Amino acid sequence: MVRAEQIAERLPVVGLREGVRSAIDLIVRHDAPAVVVTDDDGRPHATLSACDVLGCALPSPVLHSRCLTRVYDEPYADRVIRELTERRVCDLISSAAGKTPTVDGRATAIELVEVMRRTGSPFVIVRLSDRSVGMVTARRILAWVAGAV
Repeated sequence: MVRAEQIAERLPVVGLREGVRSAIDLIVRHDAPAVVVTDDDGRPHATLSACDVLGCALPSPVLHSRCLTRVYDEPYADRVIRELTERRVCDLISSAAGKTPTVDGRATAIELVEVMRRTGSPFVIVRLSDRSVGMVTARRILAWVAGAV
């Protein structure tokens, strides 16, 4: 029997007050679907997925009517995306705070699969202790099934 803590991978961590550029760099460098955002005491506060980060670059009118994406010219669109890196992680949390499913480290493989299926999330955050967080992706479970873990 496998438990979540046995197949969990370390998830990159970024502080609430750090720049968004740090979160982007961690997601890219670790090829991670998200980062864990920690509070000032170092405890997990939220998750911020790559899609959440990118979504925060969208001008608010676009959120209500996607046809407006064609109204913006390329230079403006590129500038809006680049300006995202000038923000702080805490600026993104209220609008993109991750509702990522979380399980205890003792969760079984079938519990992980059920949570992923029910929530539609390709990864689950695994709480290993008060300050330690891991992640199990659907790919990681499939690798375990295939005997590669």
